[in-house]
Amino acid sequence: MLSQSTEQSQSSDLDETFALLSDHYRRATVAWLCEADGPVAVEELAAGIGPTVDAGERRVVSSLTHNHLPRLADAGAVEYHRDTGVVRTTADTERLAELLGAVAG
Repeated sequence: MLSQSTEQSQSSDLDETFALLSDHYRRATVAWLCEADGPVAVEELAAGIGPTVDAGERRVVSSLTHNHLPRLADAGAVEYHRDTGVVRTTADTERLAELLGAVAG
């Protein structure tokens, strides 16, 4: 049987995961990166998810660099290098994509 603190920790982790995936930019980013062949430039990522999030590439680049990629990187969901503008997947990227697939049914 799980202790109450273990259950609370798991609940908190689940809440954080769903909060991370609550935005369509971040969901599209995770899904697109899992299909990409290796590291990608932010501009390439923006071009790839632009149609999904229904926004122009310039707006997507800005939103990714100032908001979504830092959040995903802080959570360990991606590796993002601001200085080079390169984004890489992590082990958690694939797990999040699998979760999205399961939820989408």
